[in-house]
Order: sequence, then structure tokens, then C-alpha cells
Amino acid sequence: PYFWPPLHHHPAFSDARLCNLEVTERVALETICFPMHSTMEESTLERVVAAVARIQYQQREIRSHFSENAAISA
Repeated sequence: PYFWPPLHHHPAFSDARLCNLEVTERVALETICFPMHSTMEESTLERVVAAVARIQYQQREIRSHFSENAAISA
């Protein structure tokens, strides 16, 4: 199941912010939601696939930026 933003960020569930939902927060930050609908054009699909392929190809460089940021914020 996936929903963005996490439900406890919606006004109707604002009381839930009092709970410790660190797993929900982590999953929300680590989840990618791909566009998907019945009228999506093939060109959109091709752009999404190309973007994912670029990310995969450049994963080492991308990870190095996250590692640097994690070290700075720690």
C-alpha cells in the first residue's frame, strides 16, 4: 500500500502526528510513485523509463551526494 503524503500529514488525521510514525515517514521518503493511468501516452512511458535508466546508470554518483548530505546533517 502506498499513499503520498502519509495520511497523518492530512488535516483530517492531524491527531496522528502525536504518534511516533517513523516507519511511515521513512517509507514515504523512500518510495517512488510512477505515473500510471489508462490514458497515459507511450511517449510519457518512454520518458519515465529513460529517467529511471539514467538514475540506475548514475547511481554511484547519486549515492555519493546522499552520503555527503547524511554526513553533514549528522
